[in-house]
Amino acid sequence: SRELILQDVENVNEFLASENYTQLVLAGESLGSAVAAYHSSLVDEDKLLLIAPFDDLANVGRKYFPYFPTFLLRERYRTVDWIGDVRDVLILHGRDDSIIPVALARSLFAQIQISEKQMLEIPGADHNDLYDFFESYQAIINYLK
Repeated sequence: SRELILQDVENVNEFLASENYTQLVLAGESLGSAVAAYHSSLVDEDKLLLIAPFDDLANVGRKYFPYFPTFLLRERYRTVDWIGDVRDVLILHGRDDSIIPVALARSLFAQIQISEKQMLEIPGADHNDLYDFFESYQAIINYLK
């Protein structure tokens, strides 16, 4: 459940507070990108890597059901609500993603109000084969340097 997932983020924060890390990089993929954004709203991360993210889970539902009644969603994941305090972000998304449309990542990117932001769309990449493209690895390695 959403409640337990977000509680796990807080448990991770307790662990991180007990360690002496000098840098914090958060990463999330697909639904996990919303969780990583939530995590970033709780801490001062150095970098945030979002792979195949969306702006709002309800918008993903609307892709499959255009007249989707969002009030039926039991769990809300609004990445846009949690992305506000991010310092440095890279969004990586397959241009041909058939599960989470790249337009939702573009919407998220447009709402990030910092200058240290990048978005890379991988032509030909779908949701589950993003790592089949060398550009994905290259972008991640360069971002983490």
